[in-house]
Formats: sequence, C-alpha cells, structure tokens
Amino acid sequence: ETVLYANGEFEAAEIMADLGGDEIVISIVKREFPGEENMRSMFESLALFWNAEQYDAAKLQMDYHPYGKLRGGVTPMMFDEFYDAFGIKEGDGMYLAPEYRERLWS
Repeated sequence: ETVLYANGEFEAAEIMADLGGDEIVISIVKREFPGEENMRSMFESLALFWNAEQYDAAKLQMDYHPYGKLRGGVTPMMFDEFYDAFGIKEGDGMYLAPEYRERLWS
C-alpha cells in the first residue's frame, strides 16, 4: 500500500475554499431541501466525487489542491451537520471533537 502525505501549508488556501464551498452548500441544502436524508445524500455525494480522484506522490508535490480522499473524508468532519446526519458520536471513527472543528463563517 502506498502512503501519500499532504502538505497542509501548501494547500491551505484550497482547504479554506473547500470549507467555504461546503458551508455554502450545507446552507442551501438546509434551506431548500431540509431533512437529515437530504443532508446525508449531500455528504455522500461529496465523498463519492472526491474519492474518485486519482493522486500519486508526484501530483501531490505539484498540485496545491488537497488529496481527494481528504477533501471527501476530512472536510465534512468540520461540520456539526455531518455528525447530525450520520449520528456520529464521540468514540466513533470519524468523530472530531468540536474544539478541533474549523469553520469560516459560522
């Protein structure tokens, strides 16, 4: 198995853009398509989209975008709506304590 390492400092601007974009989409889903099932579908769609992207070590060194699996798997962990939609609690594998969750606007 190949282990790829991301460079958070190199990718910081794109990470913030992902957070902002996801926050906008979450607010639209909450307003236009309320309900936990729709929120789950939105997060699942993001994960499928980003996990399909192929990366290798050379691309990670040249591309300032985060690795797709990080975008689809880690970014959602910043949002309380993610925990609510999937019933994730402390001790679960994708749980991130609230004090470590980053948001841009709320």
